[in-house]
Amino acid sequence: MIVIKEEMLRIEQQSGQSVEILMEQAGTACAGRIRELTSPEDIILILCGKGNNGGDGFVIARALTDRRVMVFLAEGAPVSAAALNAFQQLDEGMLVAADDFPAALAQCTVIVDAVYGFGFHGTLSDAMRGLFRQVNRADKTVISIDINSGCECDSGRCDPDAVHSDITLALDCYKPFHMLRKHHRMFRSAELLPLGLPHDNIQGLTEMDEDRFLALYPERDETAYKGTYGKTFIIAGSRGMAGALCLNLIGARTAGAGYVCCLCDESIYPIAAVRCLTPVFYPLSSADDRRNALQAVLEQAASVSFGSGINRLEGRQEILDTLLGQCRVPLVLDAEGLRMIKDPNQLRQAACPLILTPHIGEFSALSHMDAEAVEADRPGVAAAFATEYNVVLVLKGAHTIVASPQGEIYINQSGNPALAQAGSGDLLTGIITALLPLLHDPYMSAVAGVWLHGHLADLALLHRAVNMVDLDSWPELMNEFLFRRGR
Repeated sequence: MIVIKEEMLRIEQQSGQSVEILMEQAGTACAGRIRELTSPEDIILILCGKGNNGGDGFVIARALTDRRVMVFLAEGAPVSAAALNAFQQLDEGMLVAADDFPAALAQCTVIVDAVYGFGFHGTLSDAMRGLFRQVNRADKTVISIDINSGCECDSGRCDPDAVHSDITLALDCYKPFHMLRKHHRMFRSAELLPLGLPHDNIQGLTEMDEDRFLALYPERDETAYKGTYGKTFIIAGSRGMAGALCLNLIGARTAGAGYVCCLCDESIYPIAAVRCLTPVFYPLSSADDRRNALQAVLEQAASVSFGSGINRLEGRQEILDTLLGQCRVPLVLDAEGLRMIKDPNQLRQAACPLILTPHIGEFSALSHMDAEAVEADRPGVAAAFATEYNVVLVLKGAHTIVASPQGEIYINQSGNPALAQAGSGDLLTGIITALLPLLHDPYMSAVAGVWLHGHLADLALLHRAVNMVDLDSWPELMNEFLFRRGR
């Protein structure tokens, strides 16, 4: 389970256990794992804060009876009652005086970071900044307890001098911080230490894996035909950007769309029609073509996407205005379709469910927020925007964030640098658009599409080099995945 800070506090409160007992459970569990990760010859230096995370560190020190342990009070004496109680049970011989810290740091082989927990917010003090710089330069094995000190639980924002670790031990539940590793790169790996606490009435963040995806993804009934799930309409491409349209169509094929219709500039129709044989094309060469095709969209579509590669598409503003004002089925807006929206309040006027798929630059322009401010709290910013404008937001990145109007959050874990190539987003747009009629839920369609997009990239690396993965191989990768799982 992945939980935010408030939910973790509620889990602790609902457990019925005192803070002292919870501290003993957490510290004992951490000590057991640290014992497995170290050898009897190791010298372990535990950095303890003045709060309950420091209390966990005191319990760890007491429990590691078969290791040589030193304890340094990073912020002075503990201030919480539970931490003070744990501190008073320590052997005074373990304590390292401030003047002796440099020698202890040089002597130790393993550092345990138990200074700040999931309650940390803001920036480090000058004193902590100096201490953590010494730790980060020490070239020792570092194990952080729950959250790396100097990092925020929910946003994943980290002070520039926060503690870097080899392993971070997540207590009881993963937190958003653990799911954002590719962005902050504060640890090499995170491990979950279950504490056996009840998780009743705790929703947590949305999660996705092969089993969850297949539970959502419908199997074709023996009576199925091409129109069982309706028609997926894709409006994409323009002169010089036929590839964006083709990748939309390849994405739709990957997701298993049975009936795809495509509106495109007449100049690229021959290219797309040769590359993709099954879609029904509506080549646009005049205003009449455009209006007739749009009428087909409004009357027949089960889902629609608009925007990939439409930079030179004649009449694109009329198309967008018509879709926002009259479309009643889920609409995916991508690339130029997003850049055409100058005021996010336009989104409130949409007559249909909207799924937006911006990268950070497109989202910064759409939201009128500084990109650095967005990066500082991607989950929080995405959730706030999705709620305010009643959209499903797919904020693309190394860990793509999907947010629903109801405040649900998904932090994607699938994918790799093979996706760092032009056209990857167009492929994703096609996948999501095709999943919408299959899953009947805009948010879960976006979540499943983002996960699948990345998961197939992960499968590609089983037999391809990372810089040699072709995006047009996604349908075959999907076939391998489904065939392996008996689908």
